Amino acid sequence: MSFQALAAHSSPGRDELLHFVAEVRNLLYRILEDRQHFGFLWEGAASLHELAWQTYRHDIVDGAGLELDIAIADIPEYVLRQHGLSGRPLSFKFGVVATIDARWARIGAHFSIREWLARLLAAIDAILDSLVAACGGKGGLVKEFKDALAALI
Repeated sequence: MSFQALAAHSSPGRDELLHFVAEVRNLLYRILEDRQHFGFLWEGAASLHELAWQTYRHDIVDGAGLELDIAIADIPEYVLRQHGLSGRPLSFKFGVVATIDARWARIGAHFSIREWLARLLAAIDAILDSLVAACGGKGGLVKEFKDALAALI
């Protein structure tokens, strides 16, 4: 499932939140893997790139990073509503992420990769912040890893 597919749901809920977390992990992988487009993050910091890879493999995809996936099932419905993590509010947030993600094709003509990445990560934060809060802090590692990458922009 892609960010665009998530945005197509008229009344998203838990299943879509799980898919969203998977898409965030996919994006983080892409940022680490695609040196052609995202190599600027690692200029003069090859050891940092390797440490990021190790963290991704052992802590984001496995380990503490999976706490978020598990915790989503236990979020009470009223907490999902309070944080805008269901229905129309979540649909809007998914739409914002999908709109920015779709602008990848226009990089160079209208804005830079750095600008695109900064906007996309900020839009993801609108959901991820709420999700981590709704889970009582579980999954904070995924958000903090994303934030650390954003700081390199």
